Amino acid sequence: MSTAMKPELNTRSFRGRHHGQLMDLRDSARHRRIGAAFVAALVLLVVGVATIATLDFFLELQTSTRLFGLLTVLVGTSLIIWLFRRKLHFEEADAAAAAEQAWPDLGQRIRTSHDYAVLSDVAKADPRLISALEHETDEKTVGREFDTLAPVWPIWTALGVFGTLVFTWLLMLIVVPESQISTARAMLIPASYTNVEVAPIPERIAQGEDLEI
Repeated sequence: MSTAMKPELNTRSFRGRHHGQLMDLRDSARHRRIGAAFVAALVLLVVGVATIATLDFFLELQTSTRLFGLLTVLVGTSLIIWLFRRKLHFEEADAAAAAEQAWPDLGQRIRTSHDYAVLSDVAKADPRLISALEHETDEKTVGREFDTLAPVWPIWTALGVFGTLVFTWLLMLIVVPESQISTARAMLIPASYTNVEVAPIPERIAQGEDLEI
């Protein structure tokens, strides 16, 4: 007498559409965070150069001092970006957590579905339950706008601050011509606030004649 063995179902044969939505959310969040970080770095550079230019305008700094200040701005900006580098990471698990936080009615379906579809060290479960979870999660996420879970306000805020700074500084360059010199000097471009022109002196001057210099 022989007994037929029941075939084992493949737990990963079906992947719901929500997995693709999680990947899209991951990519959008990463791009927006990197964009915001890049613009924020530009803001720090503009503020740093503007500070050096302002100090130079009033104190007429030496070249070595301006060089040190510029290097300090560059190193400081790089250090800040390095310290906040972890904020740039956003994985599918983060996307699943963001979705569950935004839509509490989903419970932990998305995260559990993601774990069984991606991770290899999850607890074993009946393949039929996993398949049912995939289909149910797919149905629950229909019509959900995953892209809205990646906020755009950080990059728009950074762009607004950057645009305001650039506009203000351009206005200063027009209203206060000397600021053009201080900006050039802050970026180590050779420039001087005063120019002295010496007219050629005649070889002979008659007695009692005025000499203009």
